[in-house]
Amino acid sequence: MLVAACNVRLPRLATLIKFTLGVLVWGGSAGSAGLMLEKALAEEVPRLVLSVTDRLASLRQTTVPPDIVSEYPLPSELLWEYQRAPNPRKSYVRYWTTPSGLNILRDAPADHLHHHGLMFAIGVDDVDFWAEDSRSGHQREVGKFHSGTKALSRDGQNVRMAWVTQQVEWRNSELSEVLLVENRQVMWAEIGPREGRPAVRLVLWKSELSLPPEKETARLWGRPYFGLGMRFIEAMDRTGQFFNAAGAEGVKETNGSRAPWCAYRVHVGDRPVTVAMMDHPDNPRHPATWFTMVEPFAYLSATLGLHTEPISLRSGEKLNLTYGVAAWDGSIAAEEINSLYRGEFPRLCDEIRGNP
Repeated sequence: MLVAACNVRLPRLATLIKFTLGVLVWGGSAGSAGLMLEKALAEEVPRLVLSVTDRLASLRQTTVPPDIVSEYPLPSELLWEYQRAPNPRKSYVRYWTTPSGLNILRDAPADHLHHHGLMFAIGVDDVDFWAEDSRSGHQREVGKFHSGTKALSRDGQNVRMAWVTQQVEWRNSELSEVLLVENRQVMWAEIGPREGRPAVRLVLWKSELSLPPEKETARLWGRPYFGLGMRFIEAMDRTGQFFNAAGAEGVKETNGSRAPWCAYRVHVGDRPVTVAMMDHPDNPRHPATWFTMVEPFAYLSATLGLHTEPISLRSGEKLNLTYGVAAWDGSIAAEEINSLYRGEFPRLCDEIRGNP
């Protein structure tokens, strides 16, 4: 392991870096230097770096020590990205990888430009927040944006986490009226392999919906797919298999069904991948009503069944929703998903509630 002895700046072409356990010297081109640095740092334990701009919150992992500064990009891997600024009308998770680094989210495909990775949208009064046309609503950030990372070890599990907290106003198409206020928390988490169980990466999504002070009531409505929706990459279309906690399999049995969780198992090339979406037991109308499809593209939504029974939200009331999405490399059995749903998922939900 190489440990930095002091603050080091990396000049343009040739650098001498002194480490407490030895000396690493390279010269020549910046490219060859970068390759040598990447190889040397591969032995380091990755650390999380969460970068936040007005537009994006990007989570990366790197083995570069925090006291090394360079005018050139240093080795890092993008793990997760949250679209903070509306693009064009929603904030959402636009990038998210399995433990091996495969991104599984598709943003704004040509067939449905309003599909954005992992997103939450419903209808409020006469405004559709799912679509993105001239009549559709806008999700706009207000107030302070919070973010952070942490790692913990508990019960033999190594867990890494990052989160963002955002207050969102749901405005009409003209931006002249606030129809709904949302306090949103989105957490990325990784649980390492433990006791024969595979590594898993998760996104937790918590939305607290309420009315602005001047509004007395709102009608929350939907279509069969309105809720927390997930558009998969093109390589995951058509060939996968949905299954749920109730033992149902395939779109015919899972679409429109109710269950605590619903999962999608598929091969991306020769790589098996499993993704499960989970409905927290405290959610209204638990267990969730699921929307599933594989053709012409794969899509999964956790819904409140608003297309059959709208919700009337009144002044002073809060509608709290908490969901989890888990991604594994490999073909994961229902038993493993059940273990996550009953064990780590509620504990991570407790963690997200404790963040600012």
